[in-house]
Amino acid sequence: MKYEIMMSLLALALGVNGHCTGCRHRCPARTITKTITKTMAEVVTPTPITPPITPPITPPITPPITSPVTPPITPPITPAADDIPVSSGNRATLTYFTDGTTQCFGTNIPAGNGLAINPLLLGFTTDDWTNIFSNADPSQIPWCGKQMRVTVNGKTFTGTIVDSCNPVGNPFPDPVTGQIIGGKCDYNDVIDLYGQPGLEFLQSVAGDDFYQGSVQWEII
Repeated sequence: MKYEIMMSLLALALGVNGHCTGCRHRCPARTITKTITKTMAEVVTPTPITPPITPPITPPITPPITSPVTPPITPPITPAADDIPVSSGNRATLTYFTDGTTQCFGTNIPAGNGLAINPLLLGFTTDDWTNIFSNADPSQIPWCGKQMRVTVNGKTFTGTIVDSCNPVGNPFPDPVTGQIIGGKCDYNDVIDLYGQPGLEFLQSVAGDDFYQGSVQWEII
């Protein structure tokens, strides 16, 4: 697009088209009209408008939700089958028993000589008994099924440990015989000999069903 600018110039006598150069007379004023044609771009150069820069919106970072860590529950340590603190000694109290139900074998008491021991004789504590062994599976009771040899006055009784003499006491009726069993042991060092063979051994070494004193005993 073009536009025209009409410019009127008042020409005085001096220096217009070479006329009146050096003249002394007064030249009439002349009007010179020039037409100047320019493009719009030459006349007006618009300043480009730069839109404001909007920074990108960064969403807030949400930290991941971490579930609380629950520490694993560690079960109580059960001694291994061979982990018996004391496996021999030279003193004990001997009695005998005829229970029809035992901790180690239930009612399926193996044939042959049998014994029951107070766990305290083997170096365990009443806490061990209460917290670990009193209701444990027989496979987790270290003395169950072990062979024990008892020697008194040169005579020996060897048998399988089939039961435990409760160091704390929890009486209950024997489902086989009906008699009350599970009472507290009267002696911390007791070794009970089972049934008629046990009674006969006691009578042979002590002349009675009870003996207390020098006894050589060991888990074999």
